[in-house]
Amino acid sequence: MIWVPGSPVVGGKQIFVAPSDLEELVVELTCAPTIRPSDVIVVQPHVAAHWAFARVVAEAEDLQATAAARPLDLKRINEHLGMFHADMHEVVVAVVILVNRLNQSDADGSITAAHHLQAIVAAKAVTPVMKASTSKLLNWIVELADLGIRPMSWPSIFEHNTPDPANKKWWKWPHTLSPALTRLSNRLSATFGTTPPTNVIKVKSWVDGLASAFDELTLDVARPESDCFRAASAFFAAAVDRLLRNGHPILALIAIHRAWEWFMCSRCADQNLLDFSWKKLRIRHDGKDCGFDSLRTESRRMGHTFAGVHTDLDTLNEWRNMLAYTHGLSAPPEMEVARLAATLVPAIRNSSNNYWRRLYSTFSANCPITTSALLDPDDMFHQGMKAASAVELDPATYGLT
Repeated sequence: MIWVPGSPVVGGKQIFVAPSDLEELVVELTCAPTIRPSDVIVVQPHVAAHWAFARVVAEAEDLQATAAARPLDLKRINEHLGMFHADMHEVVVAVVILVNRLNQSDADGSITAAHHLQAIVAAKAVTPVMKASTSKLLNWIVELADLGIRPMSWPSIFEHNTPDPANKKWWKWPHTLSPALTRLSNRLSATFGTTPPTNVIKVKSWVDGLASAFDELTLDVARPESDCFRAASAFFAAAVDRLLRNGHPILALIAIHRAWEWFMCSRCADQNLLDFSWKKLRIRHDGKDCGFDSLRTESRRMGHTFAGVHTDLDTLNEWRNMLAYTHGLSAPPEMEVARLAATLVPAIRNSSNNYWRRLYSTFSANCPITTSALLDPDDMFHQGMKAASAVELDPATYGLT
């Protein structure tokens, strides 16, 4: 509640107060020296007018910690609800679930959760600001999940219209996801203005970073084939965790395999050991097609011993060749895929250069949309709740010395 004159002052809790009541609160605080100045929050009139909703915004940081849990802890969500007005309970639960789905890179789950929150916002007596701003952001999130997050979970990340063998040299073609992400970024700017609020800027920067990283899959005058291959390796290595946590262990195994294949390709390309003149990429000295086994052999010729992971690489390739996607109808236990991921993904990272690690970090980053961004996209409520300054809490300011 917002403190009103005559109410007790309780230590250990935040005290929300209107600017007009600050002087009387300062009088009370002179008798309560244990109150920390940082606990006094000045609430502007536009926030006080929608206090039930503003109380949720004030607790957004704690809600974010709950939303980030894997798996989502519904019991912990319910523990939060006692802090809020009953009208806000559905809003709180829906916001936490949506942020969790986005952080998990679950495209379908994000779209379902966004539509659910849209329906709640439309029906509830929430603030006009939330109805307008959050609804706009939710429309954009649905597009992001469908056009951005979903393609990142596909095992194939280049879209071509024909099975032309020339498309096997994917690094010669522009990436289809990069322009889609750029359009999403531009649409977000158009929705919130050319200078988006703080809550939205992080999301835009994340989208822009992904678009730039996907550009690095394409050859240009400043980017050799080896760097394109490193970018592909980094993408697939980052995809492993995303696929495992969303229940796709077979695709995760393929991603581990692809991450290693393109990692070995990059090192061979660095040493001019690959022949690019054929429709399929080949090893230069013996004319063999580039594949997992031939690349391992060529890597060993360069002195790469695969210390500590030799047996796991054999196991990885054996499982890959038994999948329905390749030559069999087998599927490994999920725990086996998780074990291979825990060994083989760090092994690439430890053997890679800073270029690979930078792209891996970009591709691994989860969507940074927070509970705060969903509740208060324009930052109006956060700006309307500020910790009282030293001057505001100084009795001398009010002639009370």
